[in-house]
Amino acid sequence: LTVLTWGKTVAECNDQGEPTALTEDMYPSRAPLAGFIALRQLEDAVVRLRSERLESCVVGCGLLVGLGEDLFYPLFLDAWLQRPVKLPGNTPGQNTLPLLSALDLGRLLTALEAAPHLVKPYLLAVSCQCTLRGVARLVSAALGTGAVDLAPLPGDLCASGQLG
Repeated sequence: LTVLTWGKTVAECNDQGEPTALTEDMYPSRAPLAGFIALRQLEDAVVRLRSERLESCVVGCGLLVGLGEDLFYPLFLDAWLQRPVKLPGNTPGQNTLPLLSALDLGRLLTALEAAPHLVKPYLLAVSCQCTLRGVARLVSAALGTGAVDLAPLPGDLCASGQLG
């Protein structure tokens, strides 16, 4: 379904005070963003359906990229048209985006179908993690001038609620 049902989950800190990665085993304690409470309830219902006679699994997939998804469309368009010359990036650039290739999701689902008895009740599917600033830099380098401004991102990307 989506990793946004984990949007408000607080990670524990290690000995150095750095947050540890969230794991699939932590799914019972996940805390969703406000708009994803019903989706979390649906995920819980799917997990409760698991029995000896019925295999079920929730796949919490990252933000899909790679097959024409329009999540980063404003960045690609601005870079291609070079408007502005410096591609906008977010101010601190510290938010990590859990990205998932749509092809990787297809491969995962195919593997799950082949061996359902080996599957955990909840799987997190993320191909890579990078910051929004990192995405802006990559897009600008590939299609634009290579420059990134630290101004807020276009409203289409953040205000839409797609990124939480």
